[in-house]
Parts: sequence; structure tokens; C-alpha cells
Amino acid sequence: MTRSNSSIEAEYYEKNCKVICKKYRGKWIAILGEKVIASGKGISVLYQSLSNEHQTPLIMYIPETEVQLL
Repeated sequence: MTRSNSSIEAEYYEKNCKVICKKYRGKWIAILGEKVIASGKGISVLYQSLSNEHQTPLIMYIPETEVQLL
């Protein structure tokens, strides 16, 4: 069975969460495969930078403060 792209991106995020969260705190990011391909303070800025992208990346917001699950 082949994994979907979104599961590859989600797995990459999980494995690299601490580094990604530190680097992109307070920004929207787009992950494609095993790479952050774009980031921006606003989602509209992020979408503009992805206008030529032919694949659909995983898009998410990295909060400015660390979120802890209880």
C-alpha cells in the first residue's frame, strides 16, 4: 500500500516538530514531502508564494507560544 502525500508530510512534521516550531513560530508553513517549501506571516502571503506549485502541500499554522497537550 502506498502512503498518501499528506501522511508523508505529517510524519515529517512529527519527527521535526521542535526544529520546525522554533524556526517558524508565529507563521504559516507549507510542507511538501520532507521539506518546508514556503512560510509567511499571513496565509494569503503563503498562498501567493505557492501559486506555481503543482502538488498540494500540507499547510499549517505554527503558534507563537508552545502548546502543551494535557
